[in-house]
Amino acid sequence: MGFLLLHLGVGSLGWMPARYNASAAWLRHLSTQIPLLEVGLLLVIVAQILLGLRLLIRSGLGIKASRCKEDDRLRYFLQRWSGLILLIFLVVHLALFTLWKGAPSLAATSARFTLGANPFWISFTLLVLAGLAFHAGNGLWTGASVWGVRDRHPRFWLGVATAVGGVITMLGFGAFFAFVR
Repeated sequence: MGFLLLHLGVGSLGWMPARYNASAAWLRHLSTQIPLLEVGLLLVIVAQILLGLRLLIRSGLGIKASRCKEDDRLRYFLQRWSGLILLIFLVVHLALFTLWKGAPSLAATSARFTLGANPFWISFTLLVLAGLAFHAGNGLWTGASVWGVRDRHPRFWLGVATAVGGVITMLGFGAFFAFVR
């Protein structure tokens, strides 16, 4: 979650291309200086993907999840679909932006080109941002339930889940509009 917020925060600097390029270069430099960060991040992402795929295989993509309460089915349905959309985006995002790794000063230009080149990418990115905010917020809410802490402090966890979704939405849309303008 921390990397995601940092990543979107740096993306939000796209309103100031020189500052964005410097921050993107700093992140790249940081990852070369501390390779364990990338390994740790990769392990977390792979674990999340494997767990998500396991749950997806068990439940399918339909709305009729047999293990869910009636009022939770829509949330679980949206959680599975948003996770699948995020996985597709992650693969595309890593493939596209790995191509620009050798030229960090072109980071803002490459992001603008990718988003501005095709209305499909603009629509897909908006869908991904909405899915990301929902997936993270709902994931915290569901996780708090699984860990048994949501029942003791439901208002607190609802506030945390909503705040996380809200911060991701603000940072994500800030970054998006910085590169589409």
